[in-house]
Amino acid sequence: MNDIVNGIYESWFSKDYPKNWNISRVKDLISIIRKEKNKYENTPVLSLTIDGVKLKKHLNEGMNPETYIGHQLVYPGDFVICLRDLDGPLLVGISEYYGCTSNLYLVLQFSNHNLEYYNYVFKTMDFLRVIDDFSYGMRHSYNISQFGQLRLPEPKLHIQSIIVEKLNFEVEKIDKLIDNQQQQIEKLKEYKQSLISEVVTKGLDPNVDFKDSGVDWIGKIPINWDIIRLKDLATNTTEKNEDENLQYIGLENIISKSFDFIETDNFYNPKDGIFAPENSVLFGKLRPYLAKSFYCENDLSCSSEFAVFLFDNEITSKYFLFITQSYGFIDVINMSTYGTKMPRANIKFINNLDIPLPSLEHQKLIVENLMAKVHKINSLIQYKTRKVEKLTEYKKSLIYEY
Repeated sequence: MNDIVNGIYESWFSKDYPKNWNISRVKDLISIIRKEKNKYENTPVLSLTIDGVKLKKHLNEGMNPETYIGHQLVYPGDFVICLRDLDGPLLVGISEYYGCTSNLYLVLQFSNHNLEYYNYVFKTMDFLRVIDDFSYGMRHSYNISQFGQLRLPEPKLHIQSIIVEKLNFEVEKIDKLIDNQQQQIEKLKEYKQSLISEVVTKGLDPNVDFKDSGVDWIGKIPINWDIIRLKDLATNTTEKNEDENLQYIGLENIISKSFDFIETDNFYNPKDGIFAPENSVLFGKLRPYLAKSFYCENDLSCSSEFAVFLFDNEITSKYFLFITQSYGFIDVINMSTYGTKMPRANIKFINNLDIPLPSLEHQKLIVENLMAKVHKINSLIQYKTRKVEKLTEYKKSLIYEY
């Protein structure tokens, strides 16, 4: 083990450190490895996220244990780090809170050192690459012994404090730029959903006469539109897929409140999915507030967590795809879900929903109009997302240089 450890730092320590800096093993920097266990149900619960240690406010969301008794305690000023899944962002942070957290995390105190300095060190790009290169198993993990052998730069305490002060100043400026871009991205997403919601219920001409639809989530509709039960317009399929050559789509492959497909590292056998034929529309039943829907341009295999809707023509399929992204449609389905931790929509409830239906010609105009506008909005979102990614990478490189 020591031979391996001694050989992996050439790139990590390729830069010239000041001669008065030490290079020390983690185990020699740590003063406490906290192993206290929680004894009470009302102890605050803490989560370790990409943004550090956070107080978990909604204990009913996501996957949660039946009890938090036996979880390890965390005190203000403790250093918390996750030594698993090191192929992704390293989860690390300094806790501001007293509480309990997962036993999978390591809770530490560093003796006579500036914790913020080592919080920055652990987030540097080269350090992340080194620890992942020598992690083990499918979860890309380190054990405590391996972690203790890792070596880190150790400047004098006052130098650590100077570095932290300078980095805090620079990082705050970058974070403000990132936050500004992210706010703009969220506003664009909100505008996109508002635009879709307006057009699929009110059409393209604001000067036409309107009538009351009789449906709360729809409101008024153009006078020549109809209201129809979804089950009278579309059929569902739960047919098992038998073609192993079809592409598989899971919920994780669809971006929330978008029609975009993304690749993931997960692998599923297409024959384990539901057959989704060309021209069908997928809608995510699990956590429907995420608004995960997708138009199938080709035959696909999909997760059973999708409802698969079949229509008589391509235009109506694409028109319905936009309906699945409207505020009213999502809200009324979300209020009907069952299951607290993993809320799901009932397909019978969805099929019984009333939806607005213009003529096929008007559906075509709506689809063409929204396709063009949504494409422009998505292009802006992608542009600003790339700016956030570049700023984030610059922040990491800045931390490394210091």
